[in-house]
Amino acid sequence: MSVRHPLKARTFFFSGEGRAKAGRRGRAGRSLTALLAFSLAVLLAASPPRHGAQTGEGELDPTFGGGDGRVHDNFGELYFNQANAVVVQQDGKIVIVAEAHFRELGFDFGLARYNPDGSLDPTFGAGGKVVTNIHLANDVPHALLLQPDGKLVAAGQTTSDAAGIVTSEFALVRYNPDGSLDQTFGGGDGIVVTDFNGGGDVAYGVALQADGKIVAAGTSGQGETGANFAAARYNPDGSLDDTFGDPGTGVRSGRVVTDFVAWDDIGRGLALQADGKIVVAGHTQTPSTHKYDFALVRYLADGRLDATFDGDGRVTTRFFEEDYVDDERAYAVRVQPDGKIVAAGFARDANETQPATRSDDFALARYNPDGSLDQTFGAGGRVWTNIFIQEGGVNNAGLASKDRAHALLLQPDGKLVAGGFAGCCSNDGTEDFALARYHTDGSLDTSFGGDGIAHTDFLGRFDTDDEIYGMALQTDGRIVAVGGTETDPYRGTHDYAIARYTGPVPQTTILQAQLDAHVKGSTPDLNYGASAELQVKRTYTPGNGKGRQAYLRFDTSAVPGTVTKATLRVHARLSAVTQANSNIPLAAFPVSAAWDEGLLTWANKPSPNAPVELGRVIVADATPRWYEFDITNFIKQERAAGRNVTGVLLRNMLRGEVGDYYTAISSREAAGNQPQLVIEHR
Repeated sequence: MSVRHPLKARTFFFSGEGRAKAGRRGRAGRSLTALLAFSLAVLLAASPPRHGAQTGEGELDPTFGGGDGRVHDNFGELYFNQANAVVVQQDGKIVIVAEAHFRELGFDFGLARYNPDGSLDPTFGAGGKVVTNIHLANDVPHALLLQPDGKLVAAGQTTSDAAGIVTSEFALVRYNPDGSLDQTFGGGDGIVVTDFNGGGDVAYGVALQADGKIVAAGTSGQGETGANFAAARYNPDGSLDDTFGDPGTGVRSGRVVTDFVAWDDIGRGLALQADGKIVVAGHTQTPSTHKYDFALVRYLADGRLDATFDGDGRVTTRFFEEDYVDDERAYAVRVQPDGKIVAAGFARDANETQPATRSDDFALARYNPDGSLDQTFGAGGRVWTNIFIQEGGVNNAGLASKDRAHALLLQPDGKLVAGGFAGCCSNDGTEDFALARYHTDGSLDTSFGGDGIAHTDFLGRFDTDDEIYGMALQTDGRIVAVGGTETDPYRGTHDYAIARYTGPVPQTTILQAQLDAHVKGSTPDLNYGASAELQVKRTYTPGNGKGRQAYLRFDTSAVPGTVTKATLRVHARLSAVTQANSNIPLAAFPVSAAWDEGLLTWANKPSPNAPVELGRVIVADATPRWYEFDITNFIKQERAAGRNVTGVLLRNMLRGEVGDYYTAISSREAAGNQPQLVIEHR
């Protein structure tokens, strides 16, 4: 284990100042990112920086929460409600896990599910909400995962008070997709409680392995012995996995505890590597000052410390010189596809001469796979960002700020988004939701929020606190941030809070069919690839040779980025309409793209790849019009499998045509209205 020391000469680089942020009333923001290449004198002499042009990214999403991008609510009592984690389902619904406080009963696990527009989903729990009591004392959730089968696992702590001794243990609760407790998990009640050493056990992170096993990580221990990093692994049924643990204890108990030769070591963030290794990030208390440094542990898949990670599986990182006031803590961690590891939290340099820069700043550190700091990121592998909040638009740079990141996202393009809160003015000041987005080199991304920073005030008051504790990235690039908002600073009441921020503006690419043709059962050896019309027909009598089918092929290789929507459009009509020939269903199926337009016949046509429809439309009558099929999932799957050239088969699904009637579709050889694949991508 080694300690990473920064250079003594620290400087900052201004990255933004003076812009009114999304969702704020009469306040502006300033951000600065720590870089070690300039002197403090340069900082003090620097003129206010210019802002990048706003592109709409990082603004509050007007399609969420009644038009202002925000939702706040509670579980029936106002005293204290705070969301700590969030997941987004494949259908776009948003699930949060929160601390639900009841004056007479203490804290319970609380879950709420929202539709994509921010309204509560009444199909989940009771009116969209679920509350779970584990023990009669306090049950506090900190993390949430979504399984591929739609089940949800919430992890945190349960506290009991036996014989006057207060202890806490890891607590996991699994829910069915409708919010009911999953009776196949734990002892039949959906609940698992795990004790490490008799107290102080808190799960702050939870993750799902590819084999269905569940990993929870956090801290264990309290009092004179101090706290240590802790991790446990569970089988899919909630039982402890006896193939996981430290063999040095003589038995694999499904649990492992790691000490940093310090006082308290607090594990907070959890990430799984593709090779099965487990990374836990948090902070370790230095013996000399009792302040904290960033700390990371990497375990092998069986729970042993990974000796290829800085020699003993442990790394600590210091941003500033060690003294009795500087404090640096990591709360979140992500593993990049290249194996590099990013931890986020905050760093405090109390020796700074300017009040605004000697309080807490967003802090990120990136590590190579061997645990060394990545010198291509920020200043020697570290970045720190100060976010100002001003009251009434006044530049309060002389006032101390408190900016802490509690959540971290890794976008598909490699950019990093840190979320937490930005505080100002000490004592009776304020805290707001705050997000910062960084390029892959650690510099602020000015296309986000105008200067790399977005922060949001929920209630428009300068004396209330709004804090992010969890974030999730939607497939369309929008960001969901959750936490708490102080509804009344005098009574100390809090709601859980959700905000959604806009992502990249989607681009649209319209592809014409690369090839198309139809085939006829009545002339099985003839090719119709040059026809200006694609004909589709299904007759009353199977096998009578009068069926017709259409084949389309598209090449998506020129479409950049990530596909968010794919729509197949065909211009179709019925060749004639009678009582038996109207409202004919036309269906699309996946099919091999290995066919030639000039050679395709009924006799050599490829069969559908699968009987599952991609979608269907109803061709109403003989009036030609556009019909659309949503084939988004199919195109995403094809591209993910490396198949950019895609085939689609069109068939009628009702034996309603008689005589020579059929569904007619304009082909790519037609004068206009050729088949299209419209792709939205980011």
